[in-house]
Amino acid sequence: MNNDQLRILVVDDEDQLRDFLTQGLLSSGCRVESTGSASRGLEMIREGMSGEPWDVLVTDLNLSDHDGIWLLKECRKLDPELVVLIITGYGSVESAVEALQLGAADYIQKPFKLETLMLKLERSRQSQLLSRENRLLKRDLALYQIYDMFMGSPDRDKLLDITLHSLKHITGAAGIKIKLKDGTQKNNPEWKDDYELLALQASLESRGNNYGMIYLKPLEGALNADQRTGLALLSKNVSLALENLDLMTDLKERMEQLEAQRSDLLDSYKYAVLGEISSSLVHEMRNPLSAITLGVEYFGMCIASDDKLQKALGSISKSVERLNMILDNLSLYSKDSSGPKSTVLLSDVIKKAVGLVNYYLAGKKVKLEITYGDYEKPVMVSLGQIQQALVDIMVFQSKRLAKGGDLKIAVEHQAEEMAITILSPSLVIDQSELEELTEPILTSWGPGRDLSLNLARRLLEENNCRLQVRSSPAQGTGFELKFGQRY
Repeated sequence: MNNDQLRILVVDDEDQLRDFLTQGLLSSGCRVESTGSASRGLEMIREGMSGEPWDVLVTDLNLSDHDGIWLLKECRKLDPELVVLIITGYGSVESAVEALQLGAADYIQKPFKLETLMLKLERSRQSQLLSRENRLLKRDLALYQIYDMFMGSPDRDKLLDITLHSLKHITGAAGIKIKLKDGTQKNNPEWKDDYELLALQASLESRGNNYGMIYLKPLEGALNADQRTGLALLSKNVSLALENLDLMTDLKERMEQLEAQRSDLLDSYKYAVLGEISSSLVHEMRNPLSAITLGVEYFGMCIASDDKLQKALGSISKSVERLNMILDNLSLYSKDSSGPKSTVLLSDVIKKAVGLVNYYLAGKKVKLEITYGDYEKPVMVSLGQIQQALVDIMVFQSKRLAKGGDLKIAVEHQAEEMAITILSPSLVIDQSELEELTEPILTSWGPGRDLSLNLARRLLEENNCRLQVRSSPAQGTGFELKFGQRY
């Protein structure tokens, strides 16, 4: 992304946070303006439409005159292609999910670092360009007759069938064979063999990419000038169609990946609801933490050559990280959500939980490995509760693997029970600490206390599942979940 050409409008009614955010984006090479009012922000978007439109709108979810949802709706009416990022400091992300459903490109939760914001800007901008490229591609494809012919079923076999039919009209009686680079091929009945001398061939090539060849054996003399011209034009159209097919396939895969990521993100909220008692505390603490985080980062860039001040700023950053860890622990304290039990395969639950944890692990050096046994017996459990418990356990282990490591997950049938083992070979936890973390009675929260394993144990017990935890320097830390037969 070329930051020098990126125009960003920041809307936030907290002066300090808005100033730090604006200065940080300016220092990254973006062209930035800001305002503290949603109404003024909408007016600036409208003014930009008549001159130089804005590329990105970064707005807080809660503003003094209107909320960010209102501003999102009004801006999308003016400029449907505007990239909108929502900033939220609330413990609950329901409003952020609503914003995504209304067309926001992404959301970012307070406190955050400038590099996190820039990464989300990059992804959102690329998604916008991808959608625009898709629209232009469809427009360009409509220019070619060969595309119009297979528009209803855009696949290679259909294209090759149409090409054979067209070649027959161009060349008359001839043996025809079309062979693509990936091994796909088509030939008509007149093509008898491959070893005879070929009379003519045409390359299927576009923009330096070779897609294959057309081979011809005229049965009634050599091709005339008109036939050769027709063959060249058809080869060009087929080459463009093959190129466009590859582009369409690539675009479809990218859009499916983006949709899958968004779907996983939305699903994760169903199983990670914040406790009501923590939401107000999280909100009140994350606003000042955001200002401190951005301020420290910006000051660090300004005094890069002063080692003493850099060291002091490092101490502040560690304190902020410690406070943020407390907020993370509060966020993992989910409300009990008992749901109906159903018969499921643990491998399916594992796949879904791993998908959610992979989103959390983005950018971290933690590798997940999954193995399944030869035989799997269905179990009767609450799908949401077991998935939440697995997410809590894997996130707990991943947070402890600060320098990276492996999580080895195995699903197997043991005697009359199904079992899941989650092993961290490089993670060692002191036994006294482990007993405290996994005690069966859910105790009150205290500074530095992680409640995720308490929550996981409660959810597992409600599903007739026993949790055992072992940790040693020789074998690492392993969590074993055994599902009994009593329903």
